[in-house]
Amino acid sequence: MGTVDSRVFRSGKGEAVGLPEEIAYGEDIEVTITRLGDRLTIEPKRAKTVADFIALVRRMGPAADGVQARDPVEPPERLGL
Repeated sequence: MGTVDSRVFRSGKGEAVGLPEEIAYGEDIEVTITRLGDRLTIEPKRAKTVADFIALVRRMGPAADGVQARDPVEPPERLGL
């Protein structure tokens, strides 16, 4: 990971930032944007349950080169989660 440059552009009535492929999260990933002064932090939206987290990871797609894939994990049925 590192630093990349991009541009802000108009999208409807708001502004948008294009995330270059090397740092993009992928399609249909919800993000949380936090502003502190001039700094914006973009991170994947936090999962609410274990099942939500597993669904989020599955939507991110296959592991990057050099990362060993793991067997699929099914969340256990637990009350209150």
